[in-house]
Amino acid sequence: MGKNILVVRGGGRPGGNTAQLAESFAKGI
Repeated sequence: MGKNILVVRGGGRPGGNTAQLAESFAKGI
């Protein structure tokens, strides 16, 4: 489920933002 959210959110944002989002997501968990 977490991966799905990352893919959906990252798909609409540039690669740089996707990396930042992944980091934030990892910290959230």
